Amino acid sequence: MKRIDYYGRSFTVSDAYAEALVAHVNHLVETGQPQGQFFPMRCYTTDPSTLVEVTAQFVAGVPLLVYPADAAFDGIAEPADDPETIARLTAFPA
Repeated sequence: MKRIDYYGRSFTVSDAYAEALVAHVNHLVETGQPQGQFFPMRCYTTDPSTLVEVTAQFVAGVPLLVYPADAAFDGIAEPADDPETIARLTAFPA
């Protein structure tokens, strides 16, 4: 799992989600497309026993940091990603 730190919040997501999100944001930046999209995610916040669904808006100028998940998440199952969300993140529109 990976921890995403964004705008003072931490989200612990699956490796697949983190990779897809970073690839999507990189694509937006590299192609000069507007940012400010909303991204749904299944994640843990600070409690490894509570899986939540949130939506975050990623905007230009705010760092998106990705780290390995904290030790508190060792042995915890990765969130099951919504296939439509992953498909949306990995489909790079022109």
